[in-house]
Amino acid sequence: MYRQKPALTILTIPRSFEGDTGVRQRNAVGSWLDLKPKPEVILLGDDPGVDEAAAELGVEHIPWIEKTESGTPLFSDALLKGQDYARSDVVAFVNSDIILFDDFVQAIEKTKTMHWKRYLLIGQRMDCDFTRSIDFSNSCWQTDIRNEIERSATLHPPTGKDYFIFPKGTYEKIPPFAIGRMGFDCWMVSASIMKGFPVADMTDGIFAVHQNHDYRHFMDDANDNIEGYPEVKRNRLLMEPYTAAHVCSQTVHATWMLKDGTLKRRFSFCGALLKLFAHVIVFNTHSACYDMAKLLEMSREIKLFSFWESVELNMPRGKTVKEKLAKFRLWKMIRDTKLGKIIRKFLNEL
Repeated sequence: MYRQKPALTILTIPRSFEGDTGVRQRNAVGSWLDLKPKPEVILLGDDPGVDEAAAELGVEHIPWIEKTESGTPLFSDALLKGQDYARSDVVAFVNSDIILFDDFVQAIEKTKTMHWKRYLLIGQRMDCDFTRSIDFSNSCWQTDIRNEIERSATLHPPTGKDYFIFPKGTYEKIPPFAIGRMGFDCWMVSASIMKGFPVADMTDGIFAVHQNHDYRHFMDDANDNIEGYPEVKRNRLLMEPYTAAHVCSQTVHATWMLKDGTLKRRFSFCGALLKLFAHVIVFNTHSACYDMAKLLEMSREIKLFSFWESVELNMPRGKTVKEKLAKFRLWKMIRDTKLGKIIRKFLNEL
């Protein structure tokens, strides 16, 4: 029987559909299924109860997803298989605890006027303590729930990214990141910018709600340092070839933004520098070196030099700039290249 092609396919990798986690995930998936027009929804992975939940909710299910040695699904394999299976030309990967509203689809529609062949849409989320099941039989649930959440929710910092929207087939080679262990979201942003795709921050137009939870599903203690866990370290190691991603991996680094209902270009020093890093390191072009020099000169004047921002964010406090740079991986890579010499020329103490 012929099925109409959906306007959007939403992919997610849910955890077990038990207890409070099950409530949050049913709230999320239920909200997606109520979007207009209705999207195709695909659950990926074989955690307990996922197959039953897929049948109950009437959504697609792909159980055979590759995993780490510890049994965590690989984001890379899930995204590739999800894109292959998706019937829509537009795909969204959304974390399984995110409640969406109709403005999600409306914001995606804004890209049609841009005629972009490849792009990535990201945005910040709203964090809230929401623990009950949503009654989707109430035709006014979107208005009621949104009004309730807006009174108590807080905007998450630009480091967090819980949805990624892009044309099907955009990502074909992805490092084998473990899902939910940091790093894969940074890669999505930085890799897209390095490839020259428009990356748009849709925070102003998408009200995405994260239902707060702890991280005991992979941490022994909720107060533990997440950085010390093996799969987090593993993802960090996978990020090393993309060291510059630490410079340019947040929603504020997007090259476009949705503002007052219109997509507008946002000049990002981080984005510009990251693209130039790629060109200088990979192609070693003279024009890229010259452009980098101009950017450095300009950024010194307005104090927005992303190279220094990244050093400040990633190195211990109380160190001199020279001591910090000595430990900064990207600086070790480029110090003696044409680019490194240009940086040292503009920043005399190096």
